[in-house]
Amino acid sequence: MAGSGIAAPGDGRSPIPPSKGGWAQERRKVSEQALPTVIIGSSRVQFGIDLDTWEEVSGQRPIQLAMGGRSALPVLDDLARDEHFRGRLLIGVTPDLFFVRNTDRSVLEAGDVVAYSKEQSPSQRLSHWLGAALDSRLVSLEEDGLSMQSFMDRLVLPNRQGVPEFPVWPYQFSRGTADRQEKMLQAFLNSPAYQQQMIGVWAEFSAWEVQPMISGDTLQQLLESVRLACDRIEKRGGEVLFVRMPSTGSYLQREKEKYPREHSWDLLLAHTGRRGYYFADYPSLAGFDCPEESHLSPEDAKTFTRNLLEIMRSDRRPPLIIASHPPTP
Repeated sequence: MAGSGIAAPGDGRSPIPPSKGGWAQERRKVSEQALPTVIIGSSRVQFGIDLDTWEEVSGQRPIQLAMGGRSALPVLDDLARDEHFRGRLLIGVTPDLFFVRNTDRSVLEAGDVVAYSKEQSPSQRLSHWLGAALDSRLVSLEEDGLSMQSFMDRLVLPNRQGVPEFPVWPYQFSRGTADRQEKMLQAFLNSPAYQQQMIGVWAEFSAWEVQPMISGDTLQQLLESVRLACDRIEKRGGEVLFVRMPSTGSYLQREKEKYPREHSWDLLLAHTGRRGYYFADYPSLAGFDCPEESHLSPEDAKTFTRNLLEIMRSDRRPPLIIASHPPTP
């Protein structure tokens, strides 16, 4: 039934839309393990870090707490405050979701999810559990693809003058699993038209970002808050690492222009004193072609994950980078 929009029971294709309940379920796992490996960030690490490969290589399955389109900062703060967390934390750094103001939508929405995980009622927890159990056992139509609303969303109709139009996502871009692994679907990988459509979506989102990258005191406050959170985790015996996942093409070029490395990534490592892995610095992490310029394909994610773990295990510490230019005030 591949590409049919019908999910069969038990085949791992049951649509698992991202939800606060699903995130809260994974968050509780952090307290259930003595020394867990936790991944936070945005969708790039959900697509690009393959959980099965990580478990196969390391013997431990990481807990995926990244959120698509949202900031890692509220989750980092939550883990720093959790006295039970003493494991390894891998933070995915997506520039336009990391180097932002604390009033940014991506920060506020991530904070809402963290707050929900702490306030979730027994009935809400039961509702999520029952929904997930049924999804995994029943043949069902994919709501995002075959519902009446999804067809209406894909209709191209002219808007009134001055009314912004939200870009239409390609049909069958990706699907997530219960443990928050995201994978591009084969239908998307087989369609250059879908890929170009997604590239257009990213370009439109970028055009909406009218504010420049944070700088001056705002940037320093962000870096200091990250450093304090990392210190708090490592004082308990934990470890914090950063990773910059691949991006390509016009998306990467926009990132370089708006979030210059010397004013973002380099300062992050220098200020926090932590290890970080920037894909372009390592031949085995570079050279991947993101189908829609921002996320890895499932097969490339397996290779990337294996190579990243090999670099991490080799104990070759990347250099502590000191920015050659101070941030623009």
